[in-house]
Amino acid sequence: MKLWDLLTEERALAMAWHLDREGRSSYLVGSAHFFPYKFRRALRSLARGASCVIVEGPLESGELREVARRGMGGQEGEGLSRFLDELTLAKLARVVGNQRDGSKGLLPWDALSGLGTDKGLRLVLDGMQPWMAFFTLWVTHLETLGWIYHMDRDALTIGKKMGCRVVQLESMEEQLTALEQIPKERILSFLKEVDQWKHYSRLYVKLYLRGDLEGLLGLSKGFPSRCEAVIDNRDRVLYQRMLPYLEGGGAVVLVGAPHTRAMLGWLRKEGYKVRQVLIR
Repeated sequence: MKLWDLLTEERALAMAWHLDREGRSSYLVGSAHFFPYKFRRALRSLARGASCVIVEGPLESGELREVARRGMGGQEGEGLSRFLDELTLAKLARVVGNQRDGSKGLLPWDALSGLGTDKGLRLVLDGMQPWMAFFTLWVTHLETLGWIYHMDRDALTIGKKMGCRVVQLESMEEQLTALEQIPKERILSFLKEVDQWKHYSRLYVKLYLRGDLEGLLGLSKGFPSRCEAVIDNRDRVLYQRMLPYLEGGGAVVLVGAPHTRAMLGWLRKEGYKVRQVLIR
């Protein structure tokens, strides 16, 4: 690794595939969404020869505030805290209670003060929809580990600056509907494994930087959003919507890494030559 990479926190992008059919080429990127390192140099390299940059869904601040609004308000008597023992609650409060100064604001709402206290934690667990409570705690945890970069947002910003057409494959409503179907049992199971969060996060980084898709999928098998409603049901929809942009070539498509395994298989059946590449 070059010294410059260490100083700038830039990394080469290994979770990427070159797609070619009849001389028309595009790229499929398995996005990490949030990450502790930047891929802006790699994204600029991809956008330089692209006609369009494609992401899963809306990323503007106003649209993200709608996510927060939709997720607020717990279900009467169904708060997550009642399903967690006191030791787990104490561990969760400790894990998310060490937010770094200078947060980059990955969460689409102002930082919640006192999140590391029992009262603040219960406010999240019982005052939000289960999926929103989970993501609030998880993203806060990632920020404490320095996961301050948003890969998809960087791709859109870079694409716009370089004159690429920007495309969103889904509406905010479609994405929220999928999130609302994450089973509560999966969320609770992951919350109870809070002792493993740091190990999980660090291993995820290693596998992602290595471009190890199968290893990544094996690691994230129990992650709440690795469920049918969020992954399997959306794979085919996202795939069908991105196909027309691939036909003309020059597309750079970013979808969550778990979506790419099914898509790569379908692309091969469509006659695309698929080759994993390292983008620097």
